[in-house]
Amino acid sequence: MEITDLRDEEKRKYEIIAKAVNEGLDYVAKKRAQTAIGCSSKTLEKYIENVKQGNIEAFSHKNKGRLPVTALTEKQRTFIRDLYVEKYNDASFQHFTDILKEDHNISICDTTLHNILKPHLIVSPASTHNTKKVFAKLARKQLLKETNSKKEVQKLMETCSMIDREFAHPHRVRSKYFGELIQMDASEKYWISNEKWHLHVAIDDATSEIVGAAFDTQETLKGYYMTLYMVLKTYGIPLKFFTDKRTVFEYKRLNDPDPANDTFTQFQNACNKLGIAIQTSSIPENKGRVERLNRTLQGRLPIDLRRKGITTIEEANAYLPTYIKEINSKFSVKTEEDENGKNIFSECPSDEELNNILAVITDRVIDKGHCIKFKNKYYLPYKRGCEATYFLAHTKASLIQTFDGNYSALIKGTMYDLKVVEQRREISKDFDIEQANTTLKERKCNKPEGYENNFLFKKNYKPLPIPKRSL
Repeated sequence: MEITDLRDEEKRKYEIIAKAVNEGLDYVAKKRAQTAIGCSSKTLEKYIENVKQGNIEAFSHKNKGRLPVTALTEKQRTFIRDLYVEKYNDASFQHFTDILKEDHNISICDTTLHNILKPHLIVSPASTHNTKKVFAKLARKQLLKETNSKKEVQKLMETCSMIDREFAHPHRVRSKYFGELIQMDASEKYWISNEKWHLHVAIDDATSEIVGAAFDTQETLKGYYMTLYMVLKTYGIPLKFFTDKRTVFEYKRLNDPDPANDTFTQFQNACNKLGIAIQTSSIPENKGRVERLNRTLQGRLPIDLRRKGITTIEEANAYLPTYIKEINSKFSVKTEEDENGKNIFSECPSDEELNNILAVITDRVIDKGHCIKFKNKYYLPYKRGCEATYFLAHTKASLIQTFDGNYSALIKGTMYDLKVVEQRREISKDFDIEQANTTLKERKCNKPEGYENNFLFKKNYKPLPIPKRSL
């Protein structure tokens, strides 16, 4: 080995020891060499012996040119880069490292992944605006080196569109207690290929814990009711919701600015019965915690749905409770004090009460066939435990759809059950004689409640004679 093969620090050590040997190795020369190198006297003697013998290799580190055990091979680095570019280019670096560990048994940190992808000008979708700006400049410089035409550079930048500009959200002081403030919002995205859904989410402001979520085809009252139901059944009744100014949450008459005369929406009415306050804002930065949650879920959840083979909205809603636990274990800042200490959630009502509270009320009018039409179906009112009740046409009614999907109607202050009117008979009296007789027997056995006290069902009942009237 030659001196030129040594690294700079190794070459410096060799030159200091060689100078001390040339000076005669007196006490002063040894002391200066020991101070300059920063070693013990025993190590200094080893270095002096190696210089005298001309053993230059002793100054070279034994691991020089040897890859660490944990280092990735060039084949692995190429596999990781191609996998990210071809299949998971919409995943953040942190999420992609989780995928590598779970699916391919490759354990690396996001910094290593960044070092692998940085030379190829690949930036994480979750990067900050400043990082994306730096990569945009590097991309421009590289394009300018490859071509001298500015028009070609501009076309390439427009087609690549690697950098997306996003608005920064300011920091917001967290609430003190768990359940004190819940931020709610919905995000629209192609969560699976060729299907656009809306994900309704609720996140606790104090702990960043997801407390409820539900998919629906649109941002609807049903989606927020499903989210609220998950919050109530899992944790209890929170103190306040913080939402945007959608008509689902807030509606004010334009001709009446007095807040006392505001019209309650369905969701407001349910929250009013539960004792939950609603605060609204049209500025996204004011509810930055739920906005950042939407960005996180939009980056991770579509990929995880694809990995699980989920293709329907029903399967996605069934998977959400399990997925929420996984996300909370990674991103929630909930402490033992929050878990065991004071929280603002109060006890949830019973299932029967909750079923009526989370109801959708729609104003309807009785038609000429004495029925209520709703969603292309006709419903006939039945007084509970009795036969059908017929009302005059144009009678006003309130159709109530409970949370479990059952229907009832409030007509003139009385509650009625609703039964669907068949559009086509299932059994023909003339041709399905056996089925018709069986159905008739069942109807005779099903007597209404309280029939024992009804004079029509008494065996020895004789009608009173009709008195004669004299003209």
